[in-house]
Amino acid sequence: MAALNGQRTFLQIQNEIGTWLFNQTAPSANTFPTLQSIKDVVNKWYKRFAGQARWEWAKNEGTVATVNGTTRITMPDTVMDVANLNIRNISQPLLIYPRQKFLQIYPSGWTLTGNGIPQMAVEAIPAANGAKQYDLWPTPNAIFTINYDAWQHVTPLAADGDYSIIPPEFDDILVHGPISEFYQIQADPRNEYHEAQVAKIMSRVWMQQEQMTNLLNTIRGDEIMFGQPVIFPYQQY
Repeated sequence: MAALNGQRTFLQIQNEIGTWLFNQTAPSANTFPTLQSIKDVVNKWYKRFAGQARWEWAKNEGTVATVNGTTRITMPDTVMDVANLNIRNISQPLLIYPRQKFLQIYPSGWTLTGNGIPQMAVEAIPAANGAKQYDLWPTPNAIFTINYDAWQHVTPLAADGDYSIIPPEFDDILVHGPISEFYQIQADPRNEYHEAQVAKIMSRVWMQQEQMTNLLNTIRGDEIMFGQPVIFPYQQY
């Protein structure tokens, strides 16, 4: 992915950790911790941090195609959780329902329902690899392209030039987090400083998350004036 201003590469993160731990000595196979263990712990913190909440900055988008006469769709294995589903080319939103709630409302399920344009996406059991799945109701009567916005599973950092999806304002958690863990392993009291830095970063990121969420909640349903007529977001015409 392209870098944002101030964003660190995987190599820069490794070297900054090395600066703290080894006084300007770059990590290697002969250091403790080794270069590989530093990479592993950075990725552990990356996965842990990205999966801690449904961060607004961690969304992506994509499409999945239905099969005529087939109820179930499987999301790409990069998808952690889905924000919304819709068939945009026909302006058809898909309501996402927990399975038990759906069956309480429609106890016959798909038994007495013919095929048609899907209106609901009912949560189904995960695929064998853990990917999210939905059963569409009614069963599609044609091939539809379903658009989705979703939060993603992060791809582990591998190449030195890789960038995380964490905004540059917060990616120093990938430095202070691993350092605090290594110092803790060595019973080094300097871990307290880095734990405090992690806490400060988390405080800032939660504040931004709250601000972004409040902004989205404020925008939703507001009247947007583009001269005449008035346009209401999320309303079908």
